[in-house]
Amino acid sequence: MLEYLHVLTFFSWIPLALLASSQKGRRPTARWLWALCGVTFLLCGYILYLDFIWSKTVVAPIRVDLLFLIPLSTVTFTGVGVWGVRKPGGLPKIASVLLLAFSVPTLFVFAQGIWKSSKDMVRLNARPALIFEAQFRNPQTFKNFFGNIDARNDLRVGHFRAEDPKSWASRVIVNDEGHFWLMFKCGENVECVYAEADLGAISVPGTFKAQSETGLPHDVVVSAWSQDRLILDFSRRGSYTFVRAPVSYNETVSAPGKVSFHGSFSQARIDRDYIYLVQIWLWQSGDRWVAYYVRRNAKCGSTNDFVFASGYEGKPSRGQIYFTSATRDQKIEEFQITVPAAAADHIDAQSFYNGRPLEAATLKRGSILHSSIYESAPNTDFDVTTDWLKTVSMGYFMSWKAECPGNQGPPAVPK
Repeated sequence: MLEYLHVLTFFSWIPLALLASSQKGRRPTARWLWALCGVTFLLCGYILYLDFIWSKTVVAPIRVDLLFLIPLSTVTFTGVGVWGVRKPGGLPKIASVLLLAFSVPTLFVFAQGIWKSSKDMVRLNARPALIFEAQFRNPQTFKNFFGNIDARNDLRVGHFRAEDPKSWASRVIVNDEGHFWLMFKCGENVECVYAEADLGAISVPGTFKAQSETGLPHDVVVSAWSQDRLILDFSRRGSYTFVRAPVSYNETVSAPGKVSFHGSFSQARIDRDYIYLVQIWLWQSGDRWVAYYVRRNAKCGSTNDFVFASGYEGKPSRGQIYFTSATRDQKIEEFQITVPAAAADHIDAQSFYNGRPLEAATLKRGSILHSSIYESAPNTDFDVTTDWLKTVSMGYFMSWKAECPGNQGPPAVPK
């Protein structure tokens, strides 16, 4: 109900009317209070309409107006309330206490939300650096993100660095399946993926379309591509030369970690025209467990580009691990699993909604949703792992093609 707490503030026209009526002998003060009461009354109608009528007609409404209205109104009403408490008489004091009661809690919750948002912004700013570190941490994490880059007989396959170290584009990676990544400098000592493409049977010179991470597809012209270098032309950014180079990894020595990554377990159950997905990624350090959990349903054949995994904390008890949401304000859905053995190919799981059993499932080892990020979490320390996962999960969505062979039958098999 805290999401509607701000509505209470705009019912402050009631104590404002009481306070104005108590100031009959002071016309300028009463006139000012009545004007403030009238404006607040109109704002109350505006807020009620947007919160309970307009917001029900749109998907994920964004209320930018509240970022202005809440601090302005609560600070104003708090100031008026403090002023009114000092006035003689019972009515001004009662009206002022009501005014403070309508304003101060909302101001406190708003300030708390701004503080939390500032912390989230710090995490968002740190996210590209964490992902870049994971991509080039060691050969295994590199393979998680980019696959195999053994050249074999295809001269296009490999890792290429920009010939000019000061150029905007920093490197190109092409794996043995013909998938192309272009990376650019997105911060100090940080690189991000700018665009991706499946090259197919491209000729040289030739043109292909690369899908930008943040916008529309771009035409990329390959001017030259040899064993040692390639030259790419971008219509908006000019020409860049890349030279084949070995991959440099951040870890020179691999040290044993304190955190065990048990991998992913999943199940996709098909019922008529719908598929029901459950998947978890699981980490452990002693009696401490953390999981990232997805439960999703979709219409067969549909593509879902905004699949989000939620973080859960686990506690072992009697051969079971009980998971509750790591988000303190969201504890509606919970689940439990059997303690997985090292070589277990499946685990039994039970999900709960509002404390009631929701769905039992047998999750098989392997992923239906593939995530290079979750598979590359650091394992040096449990707190480091959980903090890393919390940061990289912000704004992270996976794509899921809901394939239903036969449209009905047993659970889909993870890969």
